[in-house]
Amino acid sequence: MKTRADLHREIAAVCDMIEGTDLELSHCFKVDGNKGYCFLNFEAVPSSYEPCLAIVEGKPVFKGDLLYYGYSGLQTFIQDKMSPEKWSWNQPKPKTVMVEVQYNVAEKYAERNPSSACYFSMAEACKKALEEK
Repeated sequence: MKTRADLHREIAAVCDMIEGTDLELSHCFKVDGNKGYCFLNFEAVPSSYEPCLAIVEGKPVFKGDLLYYGYSGLQTFIQDKMSPEKWSWNQPKPKTVMVEVQYNVAEKYAERNPSSACYFSMAEACKKALEEK
């Protein structure tokens, strides 16, 4: 932020973000790079304030915070304002995906395309498991 007017606009934007949450405005700014409770002094140098970029799960997100994106769980260092809906402070729990593979189809596919023999191996393992039942 370069001017006091910029600081006032950022304060107004953060007020909009925290509306309906338990957060206080003073927790959503860093002063000289320090997180936590800060006293907003409207006479201070505007460049010393850094506003949060978003509110995720009731906590302010600042530039450089590490968040997880959506179902993929991709870890990302936040660099700019973002939409908080698909982000989380917590890594998503892994999901199990069931795959149905027909042995004869996988066998034919592996014969035509040797580089994907893993499909055949997977089908063989499935067939063997079914035979054991």
